[in-house]
Amino acid sequence: MFCQNNQLVGMDEGTLVNHLVNYYVIDRDPNAVNAKRIKYIIDNVNKMESDFIRPEPLCNFEIINWDVNSSEGINKVKRIVNQKNSFNFIIVSYGNDFENAETAIWLQNELNSNNCVIACRLRNIEINNDKILCFGNEEEIISHEYIVDDELLSFAKEIDAIYSKLNINDYLEYERHWDTLNQIELYSNLYSAISLKFKLNLMGLGVSKDPNQKSLSFEEVMAIYSKDSNPNPTYEDYFKTTIRNVIAYSEKLRWNDFYIFNGYKPMLKKDVEEKIKENKGTVIRKDHQAKKHICLTSMRGLEQVHQYLYQTFGKQLNVTIEDIETYKYDYMAFDKNDINLIKTLLDRGYKIYYL
Repeated sequence: MFCQNNQLVGMDEGTLVNHLVNYYVIDRDPNAVNAKRIKYIIDNVNKMESDFIRPEPLCNFEIINWDVNSSEGINKVKRIVNQKNSFNFIIVSYGNDFENAETAIWLQNELNSNNCVIACRLRNIEINNDKILCFGNEEEIISHEYIVDDELLSFAKEIDAIYSKLNINDYLEYERHWDTLNQIELYSNLYSAISLKFKLNLMGLGVSKDPNQKSLSFEEVMAIYSKDSNPNPTYEDYFKTTIRNVIAYSEKLRWNDFYIFNGYKPMLKKDVEEKIKENKGTVIRKDHQAKKHICLTSMRGLEQVHQYLYQTFGKQLNVTIEDIETYKYDYMAFDKNDINLIKTLLDRGYKIYYL
């Protein structure tokens, strides 16, 4: 989940590029987590068969087979944490509550708190330390399930409605369409909803339901989002360093990672042509049964996909380039006027503020 949702964007010679996050798994038992499969997926992205530009690398990933409590283990962690211009998020979740708590407190005392945040999994106890983030308390499951997850599901359904161009005034249409989605599409919308906070963070904004928190207005947030954007963008405008483009680029990286980590591979031209014949003239971009999707490509690779579909099938299917292009999906969450998720957050009592 971390690899999928935390997709950062950098800049190279005036254009946007992915900025890889470094992930480390440290455990004396190399089989304690499913790290080997994760590493295999990450290492083989650039080897996937594709007719278009392959997706960008997902992240950097290293398995460290040391006990974190050993001299070798803690010294390795210190070298990582002390790297220049780094920020580190450490999750302690390897033992029982007392082992996790003791290790988290020890790491907090050993490491530089200026560039390091520590989170600790505790099922049944609490730490009286406001510098350590705690999660996993089993007594909070009910409130989490019925408050957090219920709202998350509602946001996911609105995201689906945006992408599927549903009637915003027809609640039953929302529900009926949601029931037709397969598992990967359901979870894709849920992960997209989870990433809303991350998108706002990329804009320098936070989100809270604290009634005492003063909030920016919808117009103020949209002014930040659309600053310096061209209202009639050319192809190259999609890669300029505007806030709107950064959010969309990050969303494309997140979507790629989600599908790749769930076993999907790029859909080849021959597969697309076969599926279009089977479906009697419908534009086909995906095959969930075969776990393939033509949009599993880089941001620039999407232009190759659009031109291929348009030049090959445009006249046959009577569609325009606007019908085929998919850039709009990475912008839709905050671009749409009728269903805008920033407006939805504010309408539901969330406060959006400067960090």
